[in-house]
Amino acid sequence: MHLVLALAVAVQAAAGAPSRPAPAASTDRAPHSAQEPGADTSQLVLYRYWRSPNLTALVGFVRIPLGRLTFSPVANGNTQSATYAVRLTFTDDKGNVLHQERWSRQVVTPKGPIPATAVAVENLAVDLVPGAYRLDMAVADSVTGDSVHLSRQVTTAATKPLVGDLLLAKEIRRLREGESAAPGQLQRGNVLITPDLQRVIPANQPSLALYTEVYPPAGRADTTATVTLVLDGENGFHQERPIGRRRYPAGGGLEMLQLPLGGIRPGPYTLSVRFGYPDTTFSTQQSFTVVPAVEARAVGGLFDGKTEAQIDSLFEVSGYVATKEDVRFYRSLTGDAKRRYLERMWARLDTTPNTPNEVYERYMERVAFANREFKEKTRPGWATERGRIYILHGPPAERYTRPVTGREGYARPFEVWKYSEGRADKYVFYDQSGGGTYQLVYSTDKTEPGVPNWERLFDQETLEFIQSF
Repeated sequence: MHLVLALAVAVQAAAGAPSRPAPAASTDRAPHSAQEPGADTSQLVLYRYWRSPNLTALVGFVRIPLGRLTFSPVANGNTQSATYAVRLTFTDDKGNVLHQERWSRQVVTPKGPIPATAVAVENLAVDLVPGAYRLDMAVADSVTGDSVHLSRQVTTAATKPLVGDLLLAKEIRRLREGESAAPGQLQRGNVLITPDLQRVIPANQPSLALYTEVYPPAGRADTTATVTLVLDGENGFHQERPIGRRRYPAGGGLEMLQLPLGGIRPGPYTLSVRFGYPDTTFSTQQSFTVVPAVEARAVGGLFDGKTEAQIDSLFEVSGYVATKEDVRFYRSLTGDAKRRYLERMWARLDTTPNTPNEVYERYMERVAFANREFKEKTRPGWATERGRIYILHGPPAERYTRPVTGREGYARPFEVWKYSEGRADKYVFYDQSGGGTYQLVYSTDKTEPGVPNWERLFDQETLEFIQSF
């Protein structure tokens, strides 16, 4: 088995430094297993290119969002650092461990909020003989232990392929004299490539750079091939752009192209580069998404300028979505580390990280409503039973409020909330004291315990109404 692995790290949108070199490989054995359920492969991007005499050069990039890491101040006071640990395992189709490593990286950034787009990039480079392989990586925050598992199946051809994988790039250019590829970049021959690893293209970008390699069929090195760009999108969109004619050497040739994006509407697309010889046609393809152009805006943290007391208050209000681990780690922090942890927690909950944090904004809008509508004598609205349900689930589809419950002896206020649209749950709040302090006494939501024998609080007529509401 021929396997050579090279590792490098870069930090994009922030500065970074490795804490130590990667250790040497071991030769342990491990059982073969299938793709892990829920494994996140969107951050692991791999490309395959042929190498003489019959090897596949596998190059890869692992994107590690810095917002998932816990940063602490560095002694000089102007920077902050975080450390993550990486475990890499490379196995063949029989489960034999071909390569296994563990290492850690320290990332150092200027002090302040971490931009949502900031990532560390681990580079991988492996030469493989024909076969089927599995690459597994686990990346863990060294403070919290929170980890992301990445897994990919890789197959390399038994014979020389006709074309390599299609790579979408931010920039492709010739190497300058004395220059070499930096971490996060790829060097092929005398060409330097900066890959677009996310493959999300703003609509106002004029063009998209493309890279692949062509290995002509046997005996066709001196034959001219036609090159065509084929773009397919939603609603039957189909576009073909003839590029021209090419001749590729027998050992393979580099192909660098530009796809004009003028007039391309937002949406998902599949791009194919088609090569046509007189007796055969083949292609390589890649998908990408065009998104609406947005004006550049300053990126700031959610909690910039907040005092430690204000951060503590915001964390308390965020308690309905914080995990036990969040609470435990937050309580161990002091000063500015609390703000950074709260930023990281809400970034984790954000479902659209490249936009303002709508999850946090919606949550705080519900908190503000709860404080206005459900305030009690000794508790702010967000901390009440009605406030908690409102913040977690939003406004009910129906809300019934009654100041008294019926006949004498049962004259206490109560409310019934009913939800719909996927969660047909009912919540009954009861004011035992009559002074405006409501307790959740019953719910069809099985995660809410309610009050034993709650029916005794109401007369029969009221119970029948609650059941039928």
